[in-house]
Amino acid sequence: MDTNFIYTALKNKLAPNGAYSIDELKTEIEALNETQKANFMQKLPSLNLKNYVVVFWVGNFIFGMFGVARFMVGDKGLGFAKLGLYLGMFLLSPIFTFIGASINSDNLMAIGGGLSFICFVLAFIWWLVDLFILGKKVRKQNYDKIIQAL
Repeated sequence: MDTNFIYTALKNKLAPNGAYSIDELKTEIEALNETQKANFMQKLPSLNLKNYVVVFWVGNFIFGMFGVARFMVGDKGLGFAKLGLYLGMFLLSPIFTFIGASINSDNLMAIGGGLSFICFVLAFIWWLVDLFILGKKVRKQNYDKIIQAL
């Protein structure tokens, strides 16, 4: 079996260069005999490897404020926390405004707006941090799964 076929199958799952790249796997894959390479190719679909580009653009850049990228990489707890922070951004201000208006308290309305703004700032900072770390996390998860399969 041609090793270039294996590299092509793994191309969008690992970084083109740097840490967790295909270059690191070349020596291990080339050391396999033809039967082992065929077995490895059969295992690849069952590894559930994620495309780091899709996780970055779709999961994090577009829908990152909702925690979608966290769910994609398997961090369900952090995904729910991020989703809760995002929902808090939209729910706190109207709730405090309604309660403040019903008891005629401008302080409660101001607190709701302040909490909503704090949720926005925290969610935005978390989104920016995730832009940088989740792509690396996906590539590491993919790399670890491939090494285990070898």
